[in-house]
Amino acid sequence: MLVIGIPMYVCASASTPIAASLILKGLSPGAALVFLLTGPATNAMSIATVLKILGKRATFIYLGSIAGVSLALGFALNWVVGEYGVEHIIMTHQHDMLPSWVKLSGSGLLLLMLVWYYAAQFLTRQQRETQPMSDAINLKVNGMTCMHCAANVKRTISS
Repeated sequence: MLVIGIPMYVCASASTPIAASLILKGLSPGAALVFLLTGPATNAMSIATVLKILGKRATFIYLGSIAGVSLALGFALNWVVGEYGVEHIIMTHQHDMLPSWVKLSGSGLLLLMLVWYYAAQFLTRQQRETQPMSDAINLKVNGMTCMHCAANVKRTISS
């Protein structure tokens, strides 16, 4: 699925039903996860953008990172499914599947990330208000979709 997912142009919305149908046909959940992670992250436009802006070395690092993390997560999902079974994971509503310290740690981390984000937004806004205006131009691009991103950006900048 890694070999299929990386070069295939598929957005996140389209990859979900494809992965679901492949699982129903007998594909392992880990392999489907690899497809779900690699397909949208490595479409042609993303690769071309990374290549043009950051260069060949960064593009290879980008692809290697996506491939490595996707494979690791796919193997981990297959391990979890092997340990607990798909029916147990999907069909039951378990409150005690994870230890309470994992739940609390995750909640605390999420709370910390939210506070960090909003504090950074507040500080950035404060800095902008105290600094004098520059000659920079901010353009708002409406209608961004995965199929027309480049054309919308080019049209907006040209106008």
